[in-house]
Amino acid sequence: MTAHDAPVELAERYARWLRLLPPTDRARSADEMLATYLRTVPPGRRRPTVADRLDVARYAARRWWHALGAPADVRPEASATVAWLLAAALSYAAVRALVLGVASVREGWSLSALAPLSPSWALWPVVVVALLCGSRRVAGATAAAAAALGAGALVGVVGDGERLVAVYEVGWVVAQAVVAVAALRAGARPRRRARVVTVLVLVVGSVLGLVTAADLTGVLPSGQLGLRLAGGLGVSALVGPAALALVAVLGGRVERHALPPFAAVLAVLVVGRDGGLLPGSTRWVPMTGLPLDAATLLPLVGLPVLVLVAVRLVVAAADRAAQPRRAVRPAGPPV
Repeated sequence: MTAHDAPVELAERYARWLRLLPPTDRARSADEMLATYLRTVPPGRRRPTVADRLDVARYAARRWWHALGAPADVRPEASATVAWLLAAALSYAAVRALVLGVASVREGWSLSALAPLSPSWALWPVVVVALLCGSRRVAGATAAAAAALGAGALVGVVGDGERLVAVYEVGWVVAQAVVAVAALRAGARPRRRARVVTVLVLVVGSVLGLVTAADLTGVLPSGQLGLRLAGGLGVSALVGPAALALVAVLGGRVERHALPPFAAVLAVLVVGRDGGLLPGSTRWVPMTGLPLDAATLLPLVGLPVLVLVAVRLVVAAADRAAQPRRAVRPAGPPV
């Protein structure tokens, strides 16, 4: 059957399925795909075959995934930027957990309640040093091992009945996994200015984590500063500015495409630790011992995904808006 011989109703139904494609793919290849499907459909059919529907759905999902990701020309450097900056930002959690872990062993406190991820954070200095030395595979493999250890520790915590602690700490395991994936996908070191910001974030994060742990263990007199920094305030005060530095300080196209993973990690950390986006919210996660039901898990999983997609769309729109300017920008003077 040719495209001209196909019933109008059948062509319209195929065209509706092809609207699942991203706009750029739809404009580039939808007509050709429609003609191909109409040529191969059995005579007499009035609806697309199940195989064709599944084929379009799979292809659309794959193209949307690529459309929401970083373009191929910036993906290696953007991944390196994510790995470096996020690993440095997580130094806050690593130092805090290690100090609390040592204090728990020394004082006989409950390690699963205060620092359940301290075994996984013990690997984090290796991740940071490997990245600084350019050993991306070592850094990625070590971060993956840390995330696996952390996930195993949280399973044990849930088994012990400490569900609140598991929800409180799960964001750190997600962040470790993001660093692992970014390090393994990185193709080169980030730009020099990104490396400078990374070192600054590393120093600030380590000092902030040490202060938080010292206050929580009673070395410092107040006790309130440590509690505030250990919650969403401390997370936002470190990971948030690190993410904003990608745009405000560094500000290039590569850094824009490194921003969505940061936004998703920040979302899962804040939701897990603050219980929601609004002050006083107690139903997003079990802040008062609520069960691990849909009202807990859906925001914890769904909100970071929505944030990731939303920021990806904004970055893609910024790229499309910048393309005409790059095209008409006059060439510089000859060197």
